[in-house]
Amino acid sequence: MAAQPLSEAATAAGALARARAARQALGAALGVGIEGGVDLEGGWVVNVAAVHDGTLSALGRSPGVRLPADWLAALRAGETLGELIEARYGPEARTLGAMGVFTGGALTRQEASAQATLAALGRYFALVAKGGGE
Repeated sequence: MAAQPLSEAATAAGALARARAARQALGAALGVGIEGGVDLEGGWVVNVAAVHDGTLSALGRSPGVRLPADWLAALRAGETLGELIEARYGPEARTLGAMGVFTGGALTRQEASAQATLAALGRYFALVAKGGGE
């Protein structure tokens, strides 16, 4: 897994890999994984959550925030969001994440991750109620 997923698909794949690993590591019936990344094509910060039960998986996504062009250029050059945030706003700003930095704290990384997780869990239980299929 890359240090910074640079597409929504890679971010979703990271969340699903984390959900599978969490389920297996804990011997749990259900695993949840969360991944933050950047969709370079669209220019968005994305938070994706995945739920996996060994057979069935579901994904959820948080609201996004669009990154400035200079940040996208720096990401394409190999920098990470964490490095950019720390360089421009100081180490304490890392806890806000890009979502918090670019929304003025109106939506923190933790809140965005929680929203993505609620969306994934809601989708998972809707699929279970339908018998597990799309």
